[in-house]
Amino acid sequence: MCGAEADGSNAIVHGAAPRKDSAGFMDYVSSLQCGWVAIHVFGLVAACLVRVYAGTVAEGPLQGAFLMGLAGVAVATLAGEQFSWPLWTLSGATLGMMVVVAIADFRAQREPG
Repeated sequence: MCGAEADGSNAIVHGAAPRKDSAGFMDYVSSLQCGWVAIHVFGLVAACLVRVYAGTVAEGPLQGAFLMGLAGVAVATLAGEQFSWPLWTLSGATLGMMVVVAIADFRAQREPG
């Protein structure tokens, strides 16, 4: 084996990609999954906080956070569907739950009069 082959540079000469450690790929996948979960948790928390703080000063900024979370979950849903990720339906369910939580009024209704 000549010196060029011993240090792995023969991969470049022969057109093959050099071998990479799989730990870097695992770090990438793990961070992608953590980001995916964080987007969904942020969206659900923002939707709940909008309902809890309705009618207060904090409602405006929380509505902005909710809209950002809604857009993030919508993009995650579309990307998952387009790239055939197996859990894209969870993104769709999260999107639906966010809309219901933000719109529905869960407080007890009182009769007028």
